Amino acid sequence: MDDDAARQSDPIVQVHADMEVLLRDAGLRPVVLRSDTLASNVRGWTAQLRVGDVIAGVDTARTAVVDESDVADAAAAVLLAPHHAQRAPAPYLLTGPEVLGRADQVARLGDALGRRLSFTALPAGPARSRPVPHARGRPSRAVGGGADRRLGAPTGVEARHRSRRAADRPPGPHVRAMGHRPCR
Repeated sequence: MDDDAARQSDPIVQVHADMEVLLRDAGLRPVVLRSDTLASNVRGWTAQLRVGDVIAGVDTARTAVVDESDVADAAAAVLLAPHHAQRAPAPYLLTGPEVLGRADQVARLGDALGRRLSFTALPAGPARSRPVPHARGRPSRAVGGGADRRLGAPTGVEARHRSRRAADRPPGPHVRAMGHRPCR
């Protein structure tokens, strides 16, 4: 997210930026934990996994995928820290343990599920025209977006350092969010 920009380049990031502005404008001092791709986003592939071993979608930029349990641990650590009340209201940036592309994420998920999965990249146009049941009301332009929003994404070393700093432990693996929930 670009804190200096009035409009963000990605519609999902814009929604998050708008929420932060609303909270600040309401006179609140929100604790903001920002993450990039959440590990549970792979649940959006469930329908494809039910019918085969190929995941098709837009091949977005590589990113340090964040497990939700790491977000929860970081939130608890930040809110319970003695220095929290004195800290300037800047966001905490959370990242996963390593930077992964879509094919890497699919391969890791396949390992966790005991399946040989593969990824097929689709151009953004065809990907947006496919039914996306997990989009939960997001605009179609947001589905498959983000290919260029992560150009400044942290490297794996920065990723591990950032999440360790917030939660005082190394971040968990990307597949933990789905590894124990096989698709039916």
